[in-house]
Amino acid sequence: MINYDTFTPEDFAGIKYAYCPHTMLTEQLGLSRATIINLRNNMLKHKDRYGQYAVITSGHIALTSYLALIDYITYRTLLDDPHLATTAPPFDPEAIARLCCWVPSAEH
Repeated sequence: MINYDTFTPEDFAGIKYAYCPHTMLTEQLGLSRATIINLRNNMLKHKDRYGQYAVITSGHIALTSYLALIDYITYRTLLDDPHLATTAPPFDPEAIARLCCWVPSAEH
């Protein structure tokens, strides 16, 4: 089980899809469905950061952006505090994808 308070993006390298259903996230991350849904709902409060595609829903199916979720988990302490939110670095999905080994590093 991943401690989502102290994870590194490399811990999430097992997921190979940009959008994941909650069942896949719970299996890969070792978190409960309730925790994933709670994280997703809190992430949705930051639409100005993640845009309208952080979670794609259709009927009862919801797919969560893996890169947005990693970013939210990383910076949620800052993002959820109105006084600290401006100190969070900008959302950089390409940098997260490189850390997860989805795209090659520019150095190689």
